[in-house]
Amino acid sequence: MLKSYDLWYWGYDPDNHGQSQMLRKEVLISETTLKRFLSRAKYDYYEFVIDDGQKWIVASDLVLQLRERVD
Repeated sequence: MLKSYDLWYWGYDPDNHGQSQMLRKEVLISETTLKRFLSRAKYDYYEFVIDDGQKWIVASDLVLQLRERVD
């Protein structure tokens, strides 16, 4: 089952591609990916589901935090 989260991450400013900034995106996360976040092991990337079901892969060094969405 996928759960909805807000993901805060470092990304490029849409108006200035040479500048990075903290961005937020609504993502869906599987139980497997959530367990990876809570693990002490270091991972190179995390996989999320966005928009209409596309897989989105983000380098772990760019991820700042997750916040569960409760509607």
